[in-house]
Amino acid sequence: MGCFRGPLLFWGMAFYLLMPALAQDGGYISLEFSPGSVAQKLLHREPVVTNLDEVRKRIGYPVTALVSGVEGTVAFQVLVNEQGEPIDHTLVHSLSPEIDQRVASYIGELRFLPARNNDTLVEEWVDVAIEFDQEDGIEMVHAQVDDINFLGHPSGNSIKAAEEALASGADNLESGALEAARWDLQKAVRMTPGRKNPTGRSLHELFHAHHLLAQVEMALGNYESAAIHWTETIWLANSPHMPKDSRVHEILGTAYLGRSRANLYQGRVIPAYLDCQWVLRNFDETAVREQAYLEQGQVNVMMGRYGEALENFQMALNLNPQCASGYLHQAEIPQSLGSHEVAHDSLNFVQVDLLSAEEKVLYQEVMTGLSQGKADR
Repeated sequence: MGCFRGPLLFWGMAFYLLMPALAQDGGYISLEFSPGSVAQKLLHREPVVTNLDEVRKRIGYPVTALVSGVEGTVAFQVLVNEQGEPIDHTLVHSLSPEIDQRVASYIGELRFLPARNNDTLVEEWVDVAIEFDQEDGIEMVHAQVDDINFLGHPSGNSIKAAEEALASGADNLESGALEAARWDLQKAVRMTPGRKNPTGRSLHELFHAHHLLAQVEMALGNYESAAIHWTETIWLANSPHMPKDSRVHEILGTAYLGRSRANLYQGRVIPAYLDCQWVLRNFDETAVREQAYLEQGQVNVMMGRYGEALENFQMALNLNPQCASGYLHQAEIPQSLGSHEVAHDSLNFVQVDLLSAEEKVLYQEVMTGLSQGKADR
C-alpha cells in the first residue's frame, strides 16, 4: 500500500492546484491544462444580446397585426462583429410581412457581447427570436392610449367618476356630440380602477367604454383607433371574469363586425373577412348573421370576388327579405359590371323612404352609376 501513497498524494495535490482553472467566466466555461510549458484553452462563447428587452419595447406591436390576431415568434439570424454590433441578418422564421419588416428595421439597434474563441473576439452568427403575444399587445395598446389618446386626462382610481363619465359619454354619443362623447369616454377609461387587470365593476366599465369609444371613432372616421377599441372590447368580453350574459354576447358580435368594417375601410380585407367568418361560426341570431353576410359581401367585392359577394348578399336577403342593404349591394355589383337591367331589378325591391342615411347614400351612388351607364349607351 505504501507504494501507492506517493503517486496518490502527488495527483491529489495536482487536482487541488488545478481546480481554480475550472471557472465560469461571462457565460462560457474555461478548462486549462498545462502540459509542459504550453497553456491550452478549450474556450468558446456565442454572441449574447444585451439590450433585447429595451429594443423589444421600441418595436411595439403593429396595430394591423394586433387587430388581425397575429401572434407567435419571428426569428432572425444575426451576424455580430468583434465589437458586438450586428452587421447582417437573415429571416429564418416569418410571422407576418408587417412584423417581419418591423423587427428587421430594429435589428441594427441590438447590442451584443461578441463571440469569443479562446482569447480572440470573433465574428459569428447567432439566433435572435422575438415573441408577439396578443395579451402583451393589448398592454402595449394601453400604453399607446395613455401616451396619445388620453393626454389631458388625469389617471385615477374612482369607479364613481368613471361611471359618471361613461354615462355622459353615452348621452353625448346618442345626441351626436362626438368630440364631447370621445372626451368623456376616454376619461371613463382613465378613471377606472385596475384597468390593466380589471375585475367586477371595473371590467364592465371598461368593456362598455371601449365599445362606445369604438363607435365614436368610427363615426369620426378614425378607423385605426376604432379597430384598437374594438379589439379591447373583444379582449374584455373574453376575460374569464366577464359574465357571459346575452348582452355581452351581443356586443361581442358587434365588436367583431365593427372591427371588420374598420379594417375594410383601411383596405385590410383578410382580417375583415376572418372577423365575419368568426361571427358566422359563433352566432345564431338572425340580425347578427344578416349583418355578417352583408359585411362579408362587401369584403368579397373589394377582393373582386363578385360571385361570392352576390351569394353573401342573397344569404342576407334570405334571412331578412326586407333587407334594403342586401338589394342595394346586389344592384351595385351588376351596375359596376355593366349589367344595368339586373341592377334595376334589384332596386325595384328597395323602399327608398325607409332607407337609413347610409343606405340612401349607397342608393344615390347606384342610381348615378345607372344613369351614367344609360347615357353612355
